[in-house]
Amino acid sequence: PQLGLSEGGDFLAANVVGRSLFGEEILGNVCLERDAVEGVQGVARLRSQSAGLIKSMGMKLSEVVSKL
Repeated sequence: PQLGLSEGGDFLAANVVGRSLFGEEILGNVCLERDAVEGVQGVARLRSQSAGLIKSMGMKLSEVVSKL
């Protein structure tokens, strides 16, 4: 993106696609918005045919967010 949250923009949306070593695919949609009052907030959605892959990536995402 031309303007991300760190470069003065107030909104960021991204789609991320990944593939495991076993060939399972996962799609992630991330939307973040910066508000002067509430700070940064957003939504992350993970989609895959494999429930195990979604659970694993969701736990990793939760770890990253909890460190912010």
